[in-house]
Amino acid sequence: NDVNGVAPSQSGYVTTKDKVNLSELKIFQFQDTVFILNPKKKVEYTGALTPVLNFTEGFIFFKTLLNGDYTVKISLLLADGSGNLDTSFGTAGTITGTATHSSTNNTVEELHTLLDSSFTSAYSNFATDFDFEVSGNGIYIRTKGSLNNREFELEVSGPSDGAISQLRHEVNNVADLPLQLRNNYKVKVVNSLDVNADDMYLIFETEDGNDYSGGTWVESNGPNINYVIDANTMPHALTVNPDGSFSFGPWTEWENRLVGDEITNPTPHFITQPGGANRYIKDMFVYRNRLGFLTEDYVSLSRAGEFFNFFVKSAVASGDDDPIDISVSDSDSPSLNYVSKETAGLLLYGKTGQYLLATDSDILSPTTAKINKVAGYEADMDNPAISLGSTTAFISKTASTTKMFELLK
Repeated sequence: NDVNGVAPSQSGYVTTKDKVNLSELKIFQFQDTVFILNPKKKVEYTGALTPVLNFTEGFIFFKTLLNGDYTVKISLLLADGSGNLDTSFGTAGTITGTATHSSTNNTVEELHTLLDSSFTSAYSNFATDFDFEVSGNGIYIRTKGSLNNREFELEVSGPSDGAISQLRHEVNNVADLPLQLRNNYKVKVVNSLDVNADDMYLIFETEDGNDYSGGTWVESNGPNINYVIDANTMPHALTVNPDGSFSFGPWTEWENRLVGDEITNPTPHFITQPGGANRYIKDMFVYRNRLGFLTEDYVSLSRAGEFFNFFVKSAVASGDDDPIDISVSDSDSPSLNYVSKETAGLLLYGKTGQYLLATDSDILSPTTAKINKVAGYEADMDNPAISLGSTTAFISKTASTTKMFELLK
């Protein structure tokens, strides 16, 4: 049978392995869209992971062009992941390229030609098994062909200390980055060696989309992490088609985690972590220009003015408009279920208590938001609070009695 006029093939969100109770679904209208929330649907990421940073590619760049010899050594590692050298490659696992800078060979392109010729003399299949391309003031190197996805180590030296350097997806600070690299090359900037909270990830994006051309470094996300929210597990949208019919399906506007990692841009608490406890959205609302979700013991608010973005825009620069993910602390499990907007703040209703999300500042931000318990009454989770004008009422039920409580504003 249809579910509220929506064909079963479109209604997977509102059904479970058990028979769905349609009265448990919540309806929330936001702007011109009606959202349907199933509070028993576990919210998850998709299986998509950001790429792993490995040593199948690298970059050497000339910081100073001086007369003298530049040497680059490529040492191939075994394919078994042990990190040991493949001694069948080159000389004891290493091939060496040399180039002499002089008045007649004084550009990066000319040094590239000399190094390429030197490497080919040491390893005849160099052109087919390695990318070796000029990019800005350096040379991008990657295994391919019969050595595709093989990892390698780089060692460089020049006429003076610091004349040439090499990059392997990690630098200590932004000042160590070359001005140009291959399109989509990602680098971790460690900043402080003793803490992870200030780590950031940058990716080089060329202006024209070509592999080797000018561009800029932009902030990106870390390697091997979940970053795409599964829209099939999030509140769905009921929309009206031009012909007057209705469509029901996933809302596709949820923003992904585009910067940082689990330390600098952690997963909001309405999403189930792989291997972690199941998380469910109990209610959705709009408050102070943010879309909000209520879970068992957390309130998650989107970025200010960006209603479908629950991740920070920068992993190292915080702002008042960043999303808010704040817990409710109580001796009993809060079991939050619905909210009501009050003059003093956002009132959160749990099974055994009422809590107020508010701020002492004019701006509601991650640093100013706070939650305090204002009452400890049992509340009926099936009947949300209602406004009576100057007061708010909610229901409390036991097996034999039903009470209505009135909270003064």
